[in-house]
Formats: sequence, structure tokens, C-alpha cells
Amino acid sequence: MLETIAKTDLGERILDLGCGVGPIGLILAHLDPKRHVCLADVNLRALDCAKANAEKLGVSSQVEIVASDVYHSITSTFDCIVTNPPIRAGKKVTYAMYAGAPDHLSQGGRLILVIRKQQGAESCFAYLQTLFSKVEKVAQKKGYRVYIATK
Repeated sequence: MLETIAKTDLGERILDLGCGVGPIGLILAHLDPKRHVCLADVNLRALDCAKANAEKLGVSSQVEIVASDVYHSITSTFDCIVTNPPIRAGKKVTYAMYAGAPDHLSQGGRLILVIRKQQGAESCFAYLQTLFSKVEKVAQKKGYRVYIATK
């Protein structure tokens, strides 16, 4: 996913939803000092690790860490939302992540996600098409798909 989106204009305000310990969002912050990245996850221990990782990378000033169950504590809008969704949490959770994205994206903003073919990539793509004006498969490698959905 990072290889693919490193070539994409993501804007300056990015939400890493379901960030875990923060690898995606923190690398995106590290690659561009103009970016402000909000790292959001329901797992408090993971967020503690994400905070420590941000400090180690020297990007703490660019990062906001938010404890949130999907979008419940997210009040801002973003240029881009990135996610490696927690598939094991179930379709209800992951589809809530997709469904809430348009309300948290600026006009023209994008949801970028990675998903395995075996974990419902095709049904995910079809669902995204009901929510967004444009949905593209931008990468496919070793059973993984990267989708970009544009508001």
C-alpha cells in the first residue's frame, strides 16, 4: 500500500483509521513535513505504541492520536483517509469504516485501503461503488488489492 500511495497526492490532512501502532500514518508524516496525520484506533495499547513510534521518528508535532471506535471521536474532515482495515473485527466494523468516510472527507478527498482478495476484496469494491463517485483498483500484488475511492 505504501509503495502505491507514496506516488499519490494525499493532501495535508490525513486520517489513519484503525492505525494500530501507526506504521502507515507515521511513514506518511515522515515523508512530508507539511502533513498533519491523525492516528485513530480503538486499542489504547496500540495508541501508546503509536505515540512512542511518533516520538522515535521525530514526527510528534505532525501527529494527533485519537482513541476512537471507528469515527465516534473524529470530528474533523480530511483530504485523505488511509486504512488497513481490521478484517477480523468483522464486516460490520469494516463497512462502518467505509460508510463513514465520505462524511469525514473534504470534497475530492480519498479513502485509500488495502484488502486481501481472500478477505472480501471484490465485495468491498462493490460496496465502495455505492458510497463514492469513483473507485479504482490501483494495485494488486500477492493476493492484496489497494483501492482508492474518491468523494
